[in-house]
Amino acid sequence: MRLVNAEKLENYAYEPEFGMRDMVENWIAETDIPADVKMEYGEELRELCWKVLKSCMNVIKTEPTAYDVDKVVEQLEKDGRESAIVTLKAAYKVAIETIKKGMAE
Repeated sequence: MRLVNAEKLENYAYEPEFGMRDMVENWIAETDIPADVKMEYGEELRELCWKVLKSCMNVIKTEPTAYDVDKVVEQLEKDGRESAIVTLKAAYKVAIETIKKGMAE
């Protein structure tokens, strides 16, 4: 599993420097749709491409976070209070176990 910055990814399609508008134009150009249809329905084709992109972004936006950082920190603090951690190795073990639990939930 890999964590991504969903907010950054969500804005990706709308940032001019990423060239998404050009990509949409290329998608339309590369289809087997006859040229006269592309000319007549070009705007509708563009709107359809953007709707598909927005739907994909919505899936990303609504996907739950891999784990809740605040919950992991809270658990680490709780574990630290409840157990007498005397070595750095033991502290790492507690931290690793807490992170694994947080990712599994």
